Amino acid sequence: MYSVGERGVCAYAAADGVQRWCDAGTLESPVHASAGDGAVFVVDGHGGLAAFDAAGGARRWRTSYGLHAEVDASYWAPVNGGGVVYAMVYHFAIRGGVSTPRVELVAADTGTGRLVRRLDLDVDAMHGDEPLLLAGDHVYFAAVQRARVLSRVGPPARCRGSPARPRRWARCARTARARGWPGASRAA
Repeated sequence: MYSVGERGVCAYAAADGVQRWCDAGTLESPVHASAGDGAVFVVDGHGGLAAFDAAGGARRWRTSYGLHAEVDASYWAPVNGGGVVYAMVYHFAIRGGVSTPRVELVAADTGTGRLVRRLDLDVDAMHGDEPLLLAGDHVYFAAVQRARVLSRVGPPARCRGSPARPRRWARCARTARARGWPGASRAA
């Protein structure tokens, strides 16, 4: 089990509730976490995204999704799959007396934390904590006024799961990266 909050990012044994590890210094104010592939992925309320080793708590990487706005935050738990962690993020800036809100889907490589894609979404209203789901080759996001279906930001499905032909898989993934990977948005 994992918790995020004032104490940082902490892991507890499911059987007895004993704290296994805690990191209080990597992220300023962690707000949401998800676990998978031996890692815990955490977003904070100040533009940070980090990955920790699920078993021992060692920081794998930390990156920033912030745009240096007055607010760079995430009100949603990240999801991960296919070597990519996805996070919905919110930016709010005041420039020349005009307020500018912006909602994005950011995608980071789970191994390095490098941001591989930013997708600006035309979302007028939200509450936070709307679900962000990953199923198959799509990320689903339910905003207040409509649901969004976003193509997965990662190597095409035909590239994944080919251990019998690793060179072909690697070439396919490199080609997908060079082409920018899919990421078009559709309103549902």
